[in-house]
Amino acid sequence: MSPDHNDFSVPPWPRSAASVERAMRDNAWQLGQRIEQLERERADLRRILRGLGEGVLAVDRAGIVVHANPAAIAMLGLDADSCLGSHMYVAVPHPEACDALELVLRRDEHAPRLERELTIEGEDGQPLQLAVAVRSLRPAGASDDAEPEGAIAVVTDVTELRRLEAARRDFFTNVSHELKTPITVIRGALETIADDPDMPREVLEKFVGGANRHALRLSALVTDLLALARLQHDPDALRSEPVDVRAIAADVIDTAGIASRTAEVALEIEADADVEPILGDEEAIRQALSNLIDNAIAHSDAGSVVRVRLRVSGAFLEVEVLDVGAGISGEHLERVFERFYRVDSDRARSRGGTGIGLSIVKHVAQAHGGSVSVESAPGEGSRFTLRLPRSARG
Repeated sequence: MSPDHNDFSVPPWPRSAASVERAMRDNAWQLGQRIEQLERERADLRRILRGLGEGVLAVDRAGIVVHANPAAIAMLGLDADSCLGSHMYVAVPHPEACDALELVLRRDEHAPRLERELTIEGEDGQPLQLAVAVRSLRPAGASDDAEPEGAIAVVTDVTELRRLEAARRDFFTNVSHELKTPITVIRGALETIADDPDMPREVLEKFVGGANRHALRLSALVTDLLALARLQHDPDALRSEPVDVRAIAADVIDTAGIASRTAEVALEIEADADVEPILGDEEAIRQALSNLIDNAIAHSDAGSVVRVRLRVSGAFLEVEVLDVGAGISGEHLERVFERFYRVDSDRARSRGGTGIGLSIVKHVAQAHGGSVSVESAPGEGSRFTLRLPRSARG
């Protein structure tokens, strides 16, 4: 068969230099595009890891640190200049975290994932609780039985979460205790009365009076709990209307007159001439002032004076409640606004306090966009300052 009748053709060879050059240029351009894409993806990944609030620490199969984002460096106390390229037991000053990484790398009983919680000392010297979740690094699509290429630890600061959990447990424990006491007294009094129909009148009056006092305390406790729940769960439900705080303070002082006379404590009020009505929730502000004044009376000595001062300070109206009682030592100052926290438990209970009053004041202030603070020292009395915006909260 002659060549003219072949069913295939052979491309000319060698190819021209021009075509080879074009092919090389195309390949180089495609390779350059791919490199640029990878660099963009790498830069995006670095930005994401830098911006994470969680710490991310990665090691290779030999335990060498290959990545640590700023959050991991800060939380674990790593040396940013030397941690990369160092063995994890050298770079990470917390053996518990390294042990978890090592277990995952060795594929021990918890592999390919493991969780630990550490308590370490923070930069301010306070305990810091960290949750560490460790996962193995394997090629995409590889099974859990495959040899890991490394491990990654995600570190989360759970200090505040654990504090809130502890506060919630303490809250329910305290509520149970505070409710149980008056209920037990009331029940005991009623059972005693029922078991002895011929009880002398003076004894009967004693039991009825005790039951009545604890019933009032129980009612006050439930009222305060409901108020606190309203402020915590729906602060936006507070009204925003003109409130004459000067008039409310005078009315609260008048209402507290019986308690102050019983405690032999005088009440005085002072108000600057430029004090004008503010925008807020009248009922909530009334309750906050009442709680502050009741607290001052409860912690004042007989023969002393509780002073209430109102003044304008910039965009805020400040209400100061001053007493000259026993005062508060430094270790208690930051906790006086916690629920059920009492500086003097016996004295507060004997005066009918619920342990929630100052916490309500704090939440009223916050719901209005304001604040409350306390200045005190043992033997020098206390100054509570409630600051409320003069205009409506945003």
